Amino acid sequence: WSKAVEPKHLTIRRQLCHRHRQTLRVQGSSHEHATASKSSEALARRDLLAACAVTLPLINLPAQADTLLQEVSPQAAKGPDTTITHKVYLDIGIAPTALRPAEERTLGDKSIIPVEDAAPVGRIVLGLYGNHVPITVANFLALVRGGSLLGTTFSRVLPGEYVQAGQQGALRMGQVEAPGDVQANPETSDPSAFRLTHGRPGTLSLSLGENDDDPRAKLRPGYKNLEFLITTGPGPAPRLDGSNIPFGRVLEGMGTISTITTVPTFRANERTNALNMLAQKLGDDRAAGVRRKYGRPLKAVVILGAGELPLEQGSG
Repeated sequence: WSKAVEPKHLTIRRQLCHRHRQTLRVQGSSHEHATASKSSEALARRDLLAACAVTLPLINLPAQADTLLQEVSPQAAKGPDTTITHKVYLDIGIAPTALRPAEERTLGDKSIIPVEDAAPVGRIVLGLYGNHVPITVANFLALVRGGSLLGTTFSRVLPGEYVQAGQQGALRMGQVEAPGDVQANPETSDPSAFRLTHGRPGTLSLSLGENDDDPRAKLRPGYKNLEFLITTGPGPAPRLDGSNIPFGRVLEGMGTISTITTVPTFRANERTNALNMLAQKLGDDRAAGVRRKYGRPLKAVVILGAGELPLEQGSG
C-alpha cells in the first residue's frame, strides 16, 4: 500500500511502532532515567498491545467489504421492482342508499346491501407488483380469483387521500369473508416492503396503518390483513408512507376513482370532533369506534365484478 491509499489500521500501527522506537532511543541515551525508562517501556508495550487489539479485527476489512458488496444484488441497488406481474379489474357500482330499507329486509337475506340497485359507474384496472411483495399480491389475487370481493363495499372515502375496500367481516354487511387460501404475510413486518411511497395518484396499497377492521375481527385466530386502499390524488399522500404497503397501481379508471370520491360520507361536526378528542384522552374505547366511521359512504359503493386480465408483453 502507498501512503496515499494506506488503510487506517496500518497507519495506526506504523505511528505506534515509530513512537515505540523513539521511546527506546530515549532509554539508551541516559542511565539517569532508568526508572522512567522502565515506565516508558511498559507504556510503549501497552500501546503496542492496544494497537494489535484495535487493528487485528480490522485487517480483514477489505475482504469483508468485498463480501458485503457481493451480497447486495443489482436489483436492491436500483430499488423495489415495480414490474407489473398481474392485472386485475374491479367493476364498481353506486347504490342510492348505504343499506336496504328495514321494511325490505328479511331474516334470511344474504346481504342488506342494495347490490341490485347499484348503478355501474366504471371499471378500475390494477397492475400488481408481484416481484416486490409476492405474498401481499398472492393474497389479493386470492380475493379476486375466489370471488370474495363480489358484493362487498368500499368502507371509507377520503377525497384527496384515498378510497378503501376489503374490510373483513360478514358478507351480509358488505364486508369480505377471507378465503381459506390466504397466506400468513411476513411482509407486513419486513422494512423493505414499505420502501415505495404513495407519491402518485392511483397507488394501490395494503392498509395497515389505515386499517379499519373491527378490533374483534383482528383477535380471531388466523386473522390476516387484507384491506386495501387506492390513493385518489391529485397530489401525493405522504401521511400513508411507512405504515402501509404499496403493491400496485391503477392502470385505467382514475375517472372511476374520482366518481367514488363524490359520494357523500359521514363527517363529524366540530362538537363531535371535540367530544371524540376528549374521550380519546380519557381512554374511552368508544372514541376509536366513532373514528372508524369517519369517511364512511352514505351510499353503497359496491364491487359488482372482479377478475384477472391477460398481461400483455412489455407491461410494467
